[in-house]
Amino acid sequence: MSNMSFVPVSSDLASQISPAPADTALVSLFGGNVYAIGGRIRDALVGYFHNRSVPEPKDLDYVITGFTLPEVVAKFEASGAKVNAVGASFAVLKVTIGGTAVDVALPRRERSTGPGHRDFAVDFGPEVSIVEDALRRDFTINALCLRLSDWHLIAPDGSLYDLRHGIVRAISEQSFDDDPLRMLRAAQFASRLGFEIEPRTFLQMASKASAITHCSPERIRDEFIKLLEKSERPSQGMTLLRDSGLLAHVIPELLEGVGFVQNRHHAFDVWDHVMAALDASAAKGDDLSTRVAVLLHDIGKPRTAAPRPDGEGNTFYGHEAVGAVMAADILRRLRFSEDFVEGVRLAVSEHMFATRQSSGEELPDAAVRRFIRRVGLANVDRQFAVRYADIKGKGGDIGAALARNAAFEGRVRKLMRENAPISVRELSISGEDVIQILVERGIRPENYRGGREVGVILERLLETVIEDPRAGEREALLAKCADLANEIDVARASVAPAAR
Repeated sequence: MSNMSFVPVSSDLASQISPAPADTALVSLFGGNVYAIGGRIRDALVGYFHNRSVPEPKDLDYVITGFTLPEVVAKFEASGAKVNAVGASFAVLKVTIGGTAVDVALPRRERSTGPGHRDFAVDFGPEVSIVEDALRRDFTINALCLRLSDWHLIAPDGSLYDLRHGIVRAISEQSFDDDPLRMLRAAQFASRLGFEIEPRTFLQMASKASAITHCSPERIRDEFIKLLEKSERPSQGMTLLRDSGLLAHVIPELLEGVGFVQNRHHAFDVWDHVMAALDASAAKGDDLSTRVAVLLHDIGKPRTAAPRPDGEGNTFYGHEAVGAVMAADILRRLRFSEDFVEGVRLAVSEHMFATRQSSGEELPDAAVRRFIRRVGLANVDRQFAVRYADIKGKGGDIGAALARNAAFEGRVRKLMRENAPISVRELSISGEDVIQILVERGIRPENYRGGREVGVILERLLETVIEDPRAGEREALLAKCADLANEIDVARASVAPAAR
């Protein structure tokens, strides 16, 4: 694709592209050589053509033509703007002008010289036109430029058609060779915008899917996050990744669930259940860690499957434990932070929590407090959100399951408001108290500073309080601690003869 058109913006369309604070200052410095580019323009046009609200742009990107990089820097500095030339080797500047941070670039040509994203030959400067700069971008819908001096668009041939009709189309045959990550971006944009990938573009993705392995895990992770966070139906993007072959190189473990039969409790196979649950999580507005936990909550099912004795599908005993390990491995492979990994691992590990006893009776309060302890106060919201999405993803009659979950959540919230201790550090006595008792009773020497038995005693005391919060008063715990110290002394005495 090489044709570009110069399109006056209609008054209706112009009203959709809101002026940004830095626009006027940039035009005053560079006149008709300043173009707004990027998501700000795309999202405004998507809003116009598809009657959607336009999100506030998070990033403001501009291209300045007709100047060398030193000339651009000099003009900014003379105006009092702050310039960070961290990307100067690629003709990219971070500029703070009038209190607004923007990204400013010179138009450039790029030529791939190898499979990696950094393997490029780059030309930039006054000799490179805005048309050439637009043609190096990934998709037609991302290649529009708005000339700020007269509010005119530079549009690749067909780009407005693609925006109007909801099409993601690679801007050239070379697009995915220049940067294989663009294949993930195609799925991400189609999913978040509700667009379709143009057939020829999709065939290119399928034929070049293995090239995604040349991209760093961090870049893959970031596109994956956008797909999950910004899509109303992230299952659309996940299905595109599956069908294009990209998922086999990113999270191949998810493919094990495709077509994998469950049982009478589920209307779908493992893959379709997870996708339905993921969309339910997105519809509820869950945060990223919850959506990732939902995506991976049943990742262990295919590896733990066993035929049911009645012949009706499979059982998946222990899939939550196996899945927790798999989820952590996947997220570490994609370079998520260790805190994020641990949060998702915990959510997957605990997603099968019981809401009633096997007899159908309510769980005792102590069992509910143990649940809170296992999950942690800070993670309770996520755990119930994962369960809600899991139930919604089952299909069929789920009313009773949702009611049980809601009732159990109510009990958990009630017990949380009582503020009973659920961790050792919340007890009314500390490790120092335990040490003092062990020393005073001669069980440990005067210079004793603690050991494994201190932790064991504190855990026993916590279990006592979880069973009956009324036992948590300081004097009661000190007395109980003394009893446990005596047990240690007796146990030590019982093994002493054998040690002689």
